[in-house]
Amino acid sequence: KKMRELFSPRLNDLLYEYLFLYNTNLGNFAFPSNYVSLNTPLPIQTHFSGKDYVQAHFYFHGFPAFFPELLYFCDNKTAFFDLGANMGLVSVGLSKFLPQNHIYAFEALPSTYDRLKNCFAENCPRANCYNIALSSQSGFLTFSIPSSDSGSASANASESTLIDTRSISVTLRKETVPCERFSIFYDRIQKTGALECINRHAFKIDVEGHEPQLLDGMSDYFDCFKGHIMIVVEVRGHTAKKVHGILSSSGFAPMSEITSAASLATDLHDCIYVRAARAD
Repeated sequence: KKMRELFSPRLNDLLYEYLFLYNTNLGNFAFPSNYVSLNTPLPIQTHFSGKDYVQAHFYFHGFPAFFPELLYFCDNKTAFFDLGANMGLVSVGLSKFLPQNHIYAFEALPSTYDRLKNCFAENCPRANCYNIALSSQSGFLTFSIPSSDSGSASANASESTLIDTRSISVTLRKETVPCERFSIFYDRIQKTGALECINRHAFKIDVEGHEPQLLDGMSDYFDCFKGHIMIVVEVRGHTAKKVHGILSSSGFAPMSEITSAASLATDLHDCIYVRAARAD
């Protein structure tokens, strides 16, 4: 708690990395199992690993800043799609406020997907989760995966880029997984009738630099769905212009011109785009 009060978020992260993530002499840090973080008192039952950066980040910092915007948008006629779900903590948080079976979470890596399934089983067992990557084409993607940061696994970044994002060089491994276009998945689910009478869709997209390719794979969905859409998408300097261009051409507008404009020149931001419902 004092770390959060006294230091910047990035310095907090650096301190955490040296104290817990890479300190082999330190035993497992004891995370309470019934809270996702020290400052987000949602009663979420899950089992944390102090040696995984993403899980510890949620514990120390709580839900991301965009969570209230998602919460405000979602109602009982909203479907939420968590694309790049990791262990599903954002989905679990939203499951306290909208029907569990309206949640669709995707995680590409089998080991992380196992944590997602366990987290859903303990918190929102009727939510849907899928072990598949999403991209512009169906086929396969090869990920570079840091050993202690499941949230930085990327199908786009080079190994040197991944190492540069951490304060210490990390062990990396490669894994190839199946992928498909989101539009294909959406068409398949729509035919089951599961999305009938749902006129609002919310998305959280966090796929570590693969956002433009994922959005390309949503083009048919953007054309066919007429309801209200909110998209929270992680962008960084080299993907911001592509993300903005794809979404603008599909009728979306950024909620904040400062953080979502095509000229965005920042390392990392979660940007929110919205598209109003269209007439039939």
